[in-house]
Amino acid sequence: RQNWDGGFRYWDEAARSSPYLTAWVTFAWLEGKKAGFKVDEQAIDRAMNYLDNFVRNGEATPWGRYYDHTSRAFALWLLSRDGKGADLFDRIYAKRKEIPLYAHALLMSTAHRYGLSSQREALLREFRAKVVENAKTAHFAESAREEDAYGLQVLMHSDVQTDAIALMALLEVVPDDPLLPKVMAGIMDDRDPQKGGQWGTTHANAWALLAAGRYFTAIEKEVPYSLSAGAR
Repeated sequence: RQNWDGGFRYWDEAARSSPYLTAWVTFAWLEGKKAGFKVDEQAIDRAMNYLDNFVRNGEATPWGRYYDHTSRAFALWLLSRDGKGADLFDRIYAKRKEIPLYAHALLMSTAHRYGLSSQREALLREFRAKVVENAKTAHFAESAREEDAYGLQVLMHSDVQTDAIALMALLEVVPDDPLLPKVMAGIMDDRDPQKGGQWGTTHANAWALLAAGRYFTAIEKEVPYSLSAGAR
């Protein structure tokens, strides 16, 4: 439910707004709007104002600094879709050692949108150093530090999520990178056959499908000649 401040809470009873949940709901709305669905514009504006205020004023939540800094990176990524929040980038970038790798991917995309080439290239170099690949697939390894475990848990994290967000960022920043097909193959390889080919959680499924949609739109948008000819 949306609160008076524009943020969202998990349950019907009164509770404080969750920045990460608000960013996620707002992202879903924006994606739906982009796809042509009717959305509540006033509700989106209120949510975006909440996210801008959360990034700008540095509110501390009960879920810890790891959660807070990551939620701010997510929120700034959403604000950057319309070129907003450029004055806030440096304060989030300064906390990059306190956020997970997938939030670095969001920052890389955000820097690209703001035209901050030096920060974008620094984050890109970092990503290339974190890749774990074989002949078929590529994955990005999150930190295994014990102190990060709780932060990742409350952010509903999964390895598929990290790979999916990394893929989305790389498609935006370096769309011709030869690593992209291997990252997509790695995401597909992580499906669970015991769950009918799904990924581990609904959160992981959402990120994986978003990344797959962007990948196939950007990389495999051309229908193979043999298939198009046979359809006639």
